[in-house]
Amino acid sequence: MNAIKPKTSRFAWSGGIARRGDAVPRCDTAHALWLALVLCIAPAALQPAVTRAQCIDEAIRDELNARRKYRGVQKRLFQKAGRHEISAMGGLYAADLLSSSYLLQGAYTFHFVEELGLEASFAYTRARSELVDVTDNQTAEGLTLSGGLGFKFLFSQWFALRMDVRDQMLSQELLGVSNVVHNLAATLGFSVFVPFES
Repeated sequence: MNAIKPKTSRFAWSGGIARRGDAVPRCDTAHALWLALVLCIAPAALQPAVTRAQCIDEAIRDELNARRKYRGVQKRLFQKAGRHEISAMGGLYAADLLSSSYLLQGAYTFHFVEELGLEASFAYTRARSELVDVTDNQTAEGLTLSGGLGFKFLFSQWFALRMDVRDQMLSQELLGVSNVVHNLAATLGFSVFVPFES
């Protein structure tokens, strides 16, 4: 019988040093496949197993989702952005130096976005001075600063009830004495929004 001799190469490793002429068995195809398989499987076997367990039972999750109220983006019932508002109001005007009287007011507002609009208004009142008989008040000087608070109660896409309270600060002269006064105006009225649908 002939003994099968292993195939040898010209170089071998001995003590970490390759020397010419040492016999080393050559790797055949079966050994190469087995080595590749071990190298592919070994990293996966060494890593910890990934658990895919859920924290809660699926039945409990479904019950919780059924009772959950989703809060997503919703369409506004009333939109002001890009709309015109025309208002008519009436109320009371209480002046520091003059008597209190009625007030008639009209306003036009353009709403650029939901939170910002520009309003121009006109008001008419007839007040009397308690010191002297004044029916035409020409005593105001300079600019008037106005600040206040208002509410709108919306009844439809185009109609609203409006309540405003304003403080008008201005310099006013009466009998040769100049004063900074705070004149209060309280009005109630309605607003119409154009176009009629948002």
